[in-house]
Amino acid sequence: MDRQLNHYRFGNHPAVEERRGRAKLVKILLFTVIFFTLVSGIFYGLSSPFFNLQELIFEGREVLTPGELDQAFPYPEGTNIWKIDLERVARAYTALPRVEEVAVERELPRTLRILLTEKETVALIPYQGRYYEVAGDGTLVAMTPLLPPGGHPMLTELSGLTYRPGENIAAAAGGSLVISFLQEMGEAAAGISEISAANPNNLVIFTLTGRKVWLGRGGYRAKLELLPEILAALPERTGYLDFRVLEAPSFVSQ
Repeated sequence: MDRQLNHYRFGNHPAVEERRGRAKLVKILLFTVIFFTLVSGIFYGLSSPFFNLQELIFEGREVLTPGELDQAFPYPEGTNIWKIDLERVARAYTALPRVEEVAVERELPRTLRILLTEKETVALIPYQGRYYEVAGDGTLVAMTPLLPPGGHPMLTELSGLTYRPGENIAAAAGGSLVISFLQEMGEAAAGISEISAANPNNLVIFTLTGRKVWLGRGGYRAKLELLPEILAALPERTGYLDFRVLEAPSFVSQ
């Protein structure tokens, strides 16, 4: 009796190959359906008026006016929210002198939420009947014809500065020294009436009580912490406190 041989090896039977082909076809069809569904969804999102921008929500605004914020927005009203470049929006607001940081978020279907961190005014520069507000990083954040509230110290005798919002006092003679002081001034600002930048090697301040203090070129935080105690012990005579060296303050009569 002849032996019957099975000519099919594992996995090569026609029925198995047919099932594999059908499975492969199903996968292709499924991928095609998903692909066209995604493309249709993207096309709908980019073209449908349902996603046209209707509202800007600003958080963190304290000084900037609604008019300033609306004017800075870089897209026309009604732009499709999916066509708005969030980084471009953030750059537009970061370009405002008073703005320090910006984060932008989409809130579907028609809203953008813009989170702002504003620079705080720490000093004022009087110039030709106007006042320039100065932030801690030295930026001129605004100009106003009226004295702003807050009792900020006046910054005087800066030379070589262009007076325009957005400029920085670092460009002026002694500007970097002043910026160092502004960043370390803290709550001591409440007792300071004037900061003089006349000498780029020696920052001079005047207190609200009229005392003149030489502060030199650094170590301002530590000096300002000790200053009230030292001033209280000074004689009631005309002169100034030489506090350029932290360990050796001295009163100079004039």
